[in-house]
Amino acid sequence: MKYQHSRTGTLLSRGAVIGIMFGAAGAIAGVDGHTASAEEAASGFPTACELNELEVPEPDLDNHVSAMDPTGSYIVGFSGHTSEDIKPWLWHDGEGQYLDVPSDPSMLMAINSSGAGIGYSSADEGKNRVWMYQDGDFEEYPDLGGVPRDINDNGDFVGNDGQPYVVPAGQKEPTYLDLPDEALDGSARSINDAGTVVGRISTGNPEEPDYEPYLWDADGNGMTLPWPDGHEDAFGYAQSIQGEWITGHVQSTGMKWHYTPEDGATAHVVEDLGSASDTSPNNVTIGTYLVDDDVYQQSRMVTPDGNVELAGIEDEKTDTVADYVSEDASVVAGTSSPVQDVKHVVAWTCD
Repeated sequence: MKYQHSRTGTLLSRGAVIGIMFGAAGAIAGVDGHTASAEEAASGFPTACELNELEVPEPDLDNHVSAMDPTGSYIVGFSGHTSEDIKPWLWHDGEGQYLDVPSDPSMLMAINSSGAGIGYSSADEGKNRVWMYQDGDFEEYPDLGGVPRDINDNGDFVGNDGQPYVVPAGQKEPTYLDLPDEALDGSARSINDAGTVVGRISTGNPEEPDYEPYLWDADGNGMTLPWPDGHEDAFGYAQSIQGEWITGHVQSTGMKWHYTPEDGATAHVVEDLGSASDTSPNNVTIGTYLVDDDVYQQSRMVTPDGNVELAGIEDEKTDTVADYVSEDASVVAGTSSPVQDVKHVVAWTCD
């Protein structure tokens, strides 16, 4: 099992304060180190972000984030140290609560702005039980196994059950996505509201496969996403899509793509991130970079106007990982882990 590191009455995007406040807002600096001007601050991109720790059911355990909805209103994650003892939780309206899942262990993998989440429970016979969660109820998909990965605001979700699939909203049966002839296998990781799916394929030697970022359009047609100049021999995958922006991993360089059905995909290196986690529809990217002799991760937001540092619970020797950004870039969710302490779930409110 892969762990991705991963409001009170008003939405976070409207500036609500959540949890316990630990840090001050981070200043914005462009790639050349300048401070944002008043004109830049008026461009609509965030210029400062404030750190808050989320209220979770058991803060003394390691806590991880597994998803956030596009508005930043719902955040889901899990507590625990191993795949056998994890407990999934849902944070909403300022409180976190454990989910009364169909069986243990279980994971809630994704959630949309209606509060509909997709997840799975491990089964003794080896086939996972896939379910959709909403308002305390679980709807199972008895003929579907594997791991669901993402759900869009229409209710369509994607996952992998030996082959990548899409389950359209209101249906029980998956539509399996075709793979190119050269692919050994493939994986679907994210879907946007237009029905575009991104993930990866593996090619080459089965013993040491190459991973390539891949996209399926709303009609199921597939294409390999391009590498920018100088990265043609890279390996990686696409992990999230919001609007027309796709974020992915490529070795130790932040990477994203802009895609439209009319113009195809263009690749962009995010120079100020060693790893890019997510990009909003208005082209704000979050991720991490290594500091202190490449031991600790710190996080930042990269906007078209410059960078906003995402402060951790402590300034030094703290692993701080930004995982998800809301569609308006006003909320970022992730974790912050001071040395010799548990993982804390945090959210930054940005304006």
